[in-house]
Amino acid sequence: MLTDIWAELEQVFGLQVTDMYPGIKVHGLDHQSQKVILDYIFENASEIDSMLEDIDTGMELYPTTTESLIRQMVADDVDGMVWVGVKMDGLTLPSLGLFTPDSSSLSIHYIMGMWKPIELIGLMEFLRWIHDLGDHLQIRMEEETAPAIMCKQFDKTWQTYLKDTGC
Repeated sequence: MLTDIWAELEQVFGLQVTDMYPGIKVHGLDHQSQKVILDYIFENASEIDSMLEDIDTGMELYPTTTESLIRQMVADDVDGMVWVGVKMDGLTLPSLGLFTPDSSSLSIHYIMGMWKPIELIGLMEFLRWIHDLGDHLQIRMEEETAPAIMCKQFDKTWQTYLKDTGC
């Protein structure tokens, strides 16, 4: 039986909380998987708002192509986040903030209170697509970005979702 995702995660996605941008971390990526994910996101983006900065000079960066955006996102000397609206099967998800903390990870942040049940299912399907890129990938809510109770609820629901969908 498929879990009622909204019932399980309404407190994690549905509540409107000011200045809280929880993150879901994908860990265990190789360079190719990270590129596949970012390519997919940017090819299906309804909007892109890049906030990248060169760490050495402090200058803001304005990539002009998807390739240069990805290259700058994964560079060691660049910091910042890219906010995107991702289209999934005709559904546009609320803005997601993307951050590459290192070459084996991708952090996907979201704004609480912006989600509807159907969009949350779309996000879970997107995360499942990422999960299917490799058995070694770990997807968990980042404890540094949300209260422990929210992290535990997301992680528990995510594992149940994977089981319910045959992963």
